[in-house]
Amino acid sequence: MGTRQERRKANILTVIFLLLLSAVLLPFGIILLNSFKSLLEIAQNILGLPDQWGVDNYLRAWDILEYPHSFFNTLVVTLLGNAGLIIFGTMTGYWLARHRNRLNRALYLLFLVAMAIPFEACMIPVMRVTNLFHLNGSLTGMGICYWGLGASTVVFLTYGAVLNIPHELEESARIDGCGRLRLFWQIVFPLLRPIVVTFTIMNTFWFWNDYLMPQLMLGRNRTLYTLQLNMRSMFMEYFTMWDVALAGLVMILIPTVIFFVAAQKHIIGGLTSGSVKG
Repeated sequence: MGTRQERRKANILTVIFLLLLSAVLLPFGIILLNSFKSLLEIAQNILGLPDQWGVDNYLRAWDILEYPHSFFNTLVVTLLGNAGLIIFGTMTGYWLARHRNRLNRALYLLFLVAMAIPFEACMIPVMRVTNLFHLNGSLTGMGICYWGLGASTVVFLTYGAVLNIPHELEESARIDGCGRLRLFWQIVFPLLRPIVVTFTIMNTFWFWNDYLMPQLMLGRNRTLYTLQLNMRSMFMEYFTMWDVALAGLVMILIPTVIFFVAAQKHIIGGLTSGSVKG
């Protein structure tokens, strides 16, 4: 009797999982199929297979998006944003976790409060600060802005992960003459790798797909446009060319899908290690 009930529960869970998976994958599948169709085929049957499988749409989207150049710009911003958060965010989270005085507790609380503030609420102050320090109109400036906007989440996750690292490891390293920076990068940081991979994945999706921040920071300088800005320009200029637009969407999504598949095994371990005990 118990075995039947367990099988029934397993079957129900399997069905639910497949339904949820279908709900997630179906939109992407429709986009992928229609990216190979002509505009007439899309209008006639959006769910059918293409009459001919070709890459004409992708070649046109490649030219319109200026794909190599905008891909490079997006990659630069993503790498700059992640590099700063990995270096400064993890060091800040470590310091706050290991020096838990009143000041640091107050600073940690401010980071927690900042996590609840949407970007739209602080958009004007952020733009005034970027104007003050002349960060507008450059990919480097936009990467630096992401350091501030993403710091709260990185500090929060690092803080929780550091609390799970035994003090004895650091004390042994200090006895052996290890300095603070060397202690952090050679002893502590390798133990933070799962959580670092986790927030790097999260931030990569954010930086790669962000539209509002590049629009505010880069303005009308098309030489600095990211993939999202060029995609928006394509929709504005070629509004009726859905065949080419869908091919462009696939080209933008493919790098993030590849990145996620390559790094997904670290996500669960990273989230678990970042949980705060006690």
